[in-house]
Amino acid sequence: MIKNINLQHNIRKPKRKDLFNVKKSSIIAVIAAALICSALGGCNDSNSTNKVNIDRTPLMSTVTAQPEKAHFTFLEHSPEIPNTLSSEDKQTIYISSSAEKASFVAESRADREAAKKINATLTQAYERSMNIYDSLIDELEAHLSTESPDMSIFPWETRVDFTCKRNDGRAISVIEEIESYSGKELSGTTTFSYNFEPATGNRIKQVFYDESNKQDFDAADDTMYKKLIAKYGEETINYDNVSSSFVEVAHQCWYFTKDGVEIVFSPGSIAPVEAGTLELEYSKEELPELAQKYFN
Repeated sequence: MIKNINLQHNIRKPKRKDLFNVKKSSIIAVIAAALICSALGGCNDSNSTNKVNIDRTPLMSTVTAQPEKAHFTFLEHSPEIPNTLSSEDKQTIYISSSAEKASFVAESRADREAAKKINATLTQAYERSMNIYDSLIDELEAHLSTESPDMSIFPWETRVDFTCKRNDGRAISVIEEIESYSGKELSGTTTFSYNFEPATGNRIKQVFYDESNKQDFDAADDTMYKKLIAKYGEETINYDNVSSSFVEVAHQCWYFTKDGVEIVFSPGSIAPVEAGTLELEYSKEELPELAQKYFN
């Protein structure tokens, strides 16, 4: 029986090759061309003293000078998903998918390299989701070939959606939500997050503790545990449900807000699947010093 199958299970524990063995495809950065047109008014007098003033300001990111200004434009585009599972006569669709790719366009030439880094990460995220989707098709196809398949789980639909949560000169946050529908009912949602430094395009792994300090890690994990207990209760939150630690689980599903950080724990990641999606907020005042540079 495969009635309890859900994409969350497949995504939480994917094969290592699904996470890292992606194709070396070209980066999907759609970089805006910076064309400068100078319409110069002509003067026929050869003795004219008129001069053209050229701005020689260095091309560089102005993170500190203009912290509220976004360096990139966020784009979503929906590619064709060719692989579906249907009956031989194509009249019955057993599994289908809709997915979006995400990318950023640099607002200036100075930010092109950062955009390439960011878009490479988002491309890898999309390809990972497609690998998992292909594995799910194989699993459901095997289920259909059994003697008495459970047809109540069909049609199965998977949706992949990227949303930009913050985009300014201090930080960029994008979340990827993967929803599964079984028999037209929502059966699970998984959230991944991608946080970047606009000036470099480098990934921001976490903002909860100093990674060089084990005591700081333990304190951050204890703080997160107490916040979760206060919000959801001990009957829902306990260490038996976590394979590593709360802060390590949070690495994959946190994002910046204007005034802090929000964490979106997918069903089954830190609590029983039945508890659903759990959310936790940190104000910037609750975050350590290392995080303060990402806020006003």
